[in-house]
Amino acid sequence: GRLARVKTRGTEPLPFETDPDDHCETSPVAFRHVAPMLDAIAEGLGSGGKGKASSSSGRRRAGLRIYDPYYCAGGTRMHLGALGFSDVYNRPEDFYAAVEAGTVPEHDVLVTNPPYSADHIPRLLDFVRRDGRPALLLMPDYVSKTRAYEKFLDAEAG
Repeated sequence: GRLARVKTRGTEPLPFETDPDDHCETSPVAFRHVAPMLDAIAEGLGSGGKGKASSSSGRRRAGLRIYDPYYCAGGTRMHLGALGFSDVYNRPEDFYAAVEAGTVPEHDVLVTNPPYSADHIPRLLDFVRRDGRPALLLMPDYVSKTRAYEKFLDAEAG
């Protein structure tokens, strides 16, 4: 089934180059942990995203537009969908090409567990800073001690 496909990281090649060490799915537990933050973001939007009035958390969750730019095997959509977040954009597309082309999908919040190799983290932080929308980033502690993170914080403060 679908879960087996996610666990095996899919069988179709991705349309962009990946480092096998970066190609890992986020656990459902991590998504359960961020769900209250996503609820607060949806509530802060006053409508649960998309401009739709809503009175229940289920409707807010369904209306929140979530973007995860780093595709692995589809687990993000599956795990967030199981929590009631039905508008999740996580497709096998090249995030950096989308940024370059100006085709990043409309979203209310970015939620991702980015690849840690190469220059992925500095590029993501640069995008988050320019995007200006809420972002929940699952990253190891060492990132907070890097020059890229210091630069991100300096730009946010200034």
